Amino acid sequence: MIVNLAFAITFRQGFNSKVLPVDKDRRVRLNKMTKREASKYLIPIDEQFNVFQQQNRCTVYSVFILQTCLAYKVNKALYSFFYDLSMF
Repeated sequence: MIVNLAFAITFRQGFNSKVLPVDKDRRVRLNKMTKREASKYLIPIDEQFNVFQQQNRCTVYSVFILQTCLAYKVNKALYSFFYDLSMF
């Protein structure tokens, strides 16, 4: 169960994390903008998955719980063509 939880957290961070656009990241590295100011411009790594997650919270959370309890490969099924979702 601990291994499944570790994979769940790792997988979740990969698809649900946010990044800075290239121009804002460059300004932060050159100290022209603080990280706090730049945090306003964070965008999701995968915009379509973010929209799907907001529209189908029940599905996403149930898959996360099943993944944690059963096997980490359950979460990979969510982000594949297994569910026949056109956006994936």
